[in-house]
Amino acid sequence: MNRSWLIRVLAWDGCLPLAISLSPWAIGAVLGPDVALLCAVCVPMGAAFFRASIGRKQLADVCQGPPGILRQLLFAAAIIWLMLFEGLASVLHCELVQPRAGEGEVAWLVAAGFYMIYLTLMALALIPPPARTAEVEAPGQIDA
Repeated sequence: MNRSWLIRVLAWDGCLPLAISLSPWAIGAVLGPDVALLCAVCVPMGAAFFRASIGRKQLADVCQGPPGILRQLLFAAAIIWLMLFEGLASVLHCELVQPRAGEGEVAWLVAAGFYMIYLTLMALALIPPPARTAEVEAPGQIDA
């Protein structure tokens, strides 16, 4: 089985959300905390909607036509978990909620759990269907 789909999922759905979740820190370091707060709110939402629009095309490509309802549900659930992950990561980055001592690590573990659920659902939605083998007629066989 060709595993190039898994590499695409890990590259697109594995790396990009992590980069987006780190963007408030990077922008905050350069442009200040006010811009980081704006970035923490707008960038993850925009990225999730962008991911959803790109994903529709990917689903159609994987299915070689309109995707089935199960794939669409898996994909929609993955996008919801992506938004939960990026929302929680943004809140934690901008310290909008101050966790008590020792709870910050737990909050990041929850965010990591959201991310793993997202990645699993997206991989399941984008796994190629099994190859269909065409029936080959034996030489000399005549169709009736």
